[in-house]
Amino acid sequence: MRKYYFGILGAAALVGSFLITLWLTAPATPPAPAPPPDIKSAPLSLNVGVFAAHLVPDEGILPAVAREVGIQASDKLKGFIEEVTRLNNAQVKIKGWAADQLGQDDPIAILVFAEGKNVFQTQTKGTRPDVAAALKLSNAAAANVAFEGLLSCKPGQPLVLVAVTQTDLYAALGHAVAPLVCPT
Repeated sequence: MRKYYFGILGAAALVGSFLITLWLTAPATPPAPAPPPDIKSAPLSLNVGVFAAHLVPDEGILPAVAREVGIQASDKLKGFIEEVTRLNNAQVKIKGWAADQLGQDDPIAILVFAEGKNVFQTQTKGTRPDVAAALKLSNAAAANVAFEGLLSCKPGQPLVLVAVTQTDLYAALGHAVAPLVCPT
């Protein structure tokens, strides 16, 4: 009986080691191919986040902050704030456009500072045929021009709006009223 027991144990060990060897030497399943990158949803430059973390109380400090962050002013980056409207005690609607005359269809980051602190950040999304025609933008550069969003600021707080491209260029955004302040 003892011989029989050792025989079964030996056979089981052989079968087990054979199965383990097959499992360990099986060809790996190749990973699924990565989807092609989507340029439109590409993350913005890391410098945008660093820029947003700085205090920007007025447009006069923009060149110094930009140098520290590693971005450059561009006369080919244009933008305008068309609407700043208080909706209720907590929210203000902001609407405008920004365009890189030499750019492609990459979104442009829009940063809003109130009393120096970054209170809002968005990206351009969508076309503005009027702006594209006025600036003679290429079809690619006209793809991401418009922006709007909701922010929170106290009535009368000075606002500074800045556009920053993925290629680390910046410009202050123009507006009809100077200085631009959070509405009452």
